[in-house]
Amino acid sequence: MPLQPGKTSLGHNPDDKVSAVIATYNRCPNKDKLNHNPLAWAAYSIFQQPSVSELLVINDCSDDYIYDTLSYIESFAPSSISIDLITNKKRLGSGKSRNEGVRHALFDKIFFMDDDCILIGPIIPQLQKAWNY
Repeated sequence: MPLQPGKTSLGHNPDDKVSAVIATYNRCPNKDKLNHNPLAWAAYSIFQQPSVSELLVINDCSDDYIYDTLSYIESFAPSSISIDLITNKKRLGSGKSRNEGVRHALFDKIFFMDDDCILIGPIIPQLQKAWNY
């Protein structure tokens, strides 16, 4: 089957943009080694994904080094990806925090990821194939 204009071999439109949402609570315990914080690992793996144009970090009232870690994350983020931090006024839990991410997302396609996960390989293009089916 020949490729359609604007489609890749994985079946997704390269113009499809994805918002990635990570809800977090106290996943940034290391002040002196910000690269050892799980949130930084999660963000780095998101940045390796094609089509991600926005990263929303939902802070569920963390009392750790999240602001330092977010500054560190911004230092290595691709310029093509916007990063926004939304801080809940009170603890909401992961489900309601993800809903906050949905409310703030710029794009129709939203990828949720936990703050202690790492994506290996191009996961988002595989999901886009399903989204566009």
